[in-house]
Amino acid sequence: SENHLILISPRRFGKSSLITKAVKLLKRPYIIVNLQQVVSTQDLATKLLKEAFKIYKWERIKHHMRHFRIVPTLSTNPVTDGIDISFQPRVDTRILLEDVLSLLEHVSTPEHRLIVVLDEFQEIATIDKGLDRQLRAIMQAQKGLNYIFLGSQESMMLEIFEQKKSPFYHFGKLMRLAKIPYADFYDYLKSRIPREDDNIAKEILTNIIIKEDSADAYYLIGKILYEQDDKLGALSFVKKAISIDSGHEDANEFLLELKH
Repeated sequence: SENHLILISPRRFGKSSLITKAVKLLKRPYIIVNLQQVVSTQDLATKLLKEAFKIYKWERIKHHMRHFRIVPTLSTNPVTDGIDISFQPRVDTRILLEDVLSLLEHVSTPEHRLIVVLDEFQEIATIDKGLDRQLRAIMQAQKGLNYIFLGSQESMMLEIFEQKKSPFYHFGKLMRLAKIPYADFYDYLKSRIPREDDNIAKEILTNIIIKEDSADAYYLIGKILYEQDDKLGALSFVKKAISIDSGHEDANEFLLELKH
């Protein structure tokens, strides 16, 4: 399909993980850029091009870069073994973004159509004035790739995609990601902790969901069990998740609090 997708939900509901899983199942190439980490139009173009280097061979990209009106400086990063990209200061960012998005369309193929995921898309309003109009003008003419727009601020996303005066008005199919119903989520937890000796972990997880009824709790538990290494007990993973992701330095103390 040539349609684009707009997915809205609060932070930590699993939008990015869901989309990543979906595109992997489709076996389609994809790149993801989080607009919260973008500071300018030039930075957006640079990040998009850098992501393209991660999934396409140099020779393929080099062929299309010959048509760039503004030539970037490329270098190999010895630490990450990746490609570092830079442009001369005070370049025409409009041309720069057009060239990069054109390259993405040309490296995409009908058999393996590229998916471009723009996370936290509501942040486009904070980057550069007029960037939304420029992006829409370029994207609406493209036929060889799909865009997915993710956002956690519903009012801002609706303003972008549902208001007639917005450049992105009705640009794609809008969907909302709701919280997983408790019963379904609990069944999932049990399926991921099948061993009898992990009953204590089941109890802890249940208490976390009930007492910490929030997106963070759902995301935390779901993520840690989805990535669970069967060589370790579920309880170890719960403690690790609490210590690292929830801000509680003393996992054991937090677990005791939940049981009371």
